[in-house]
Amino acid sequence: MLLTQDKNEFELRLLRIEDESDSDFVWLIADVRVKQGENRFHESGPWLTVNEAKQLTDFFARPIEKEQLACNDFIEPNLGFMYDPSHESLKINLALEAKPKWLDSGSISFFVSVPDRERLAKEIEAELRAILSSHS
Repeated sequence: MLLTQDKNEFELRLLRIEDESDSDFVWLIADVRVKQGENRFHESGPWLTVNEAKQLTDFFARPIEKEQLACNDFIEPNLGFMYDPSHESLKINLALEAKPKWLDSGSISFFVSVPDRERLAKEIEAELRAILSSHS
């Protein structure tokens, strides 16, 4: 999923299933790229499980309500998402290894319309489907 606005960018890609199998969860390697003005950041890690990626797809596909929606109850707290429908604003929280040192607030926000939300849901779902089909 790629978001751009002014000189800011956020990209999240699901790359593959983590090779280690000593966990009760199936972990995905997530690749995060952040750009804010001239600052750049890139890091990858096992920050989402398969079920959490499905939860994120559902978060973006969910019909708009009047109240804020959150998708930040992940086992690894590197990523979090909050959508404010009154402003069509998506706030992305970045923590631990996924947080750029120069991003003092730990978050970056983007205008995200309903069609954008639908696109994001489809992109995440397609990446997850490709990973799972290649892993079978």
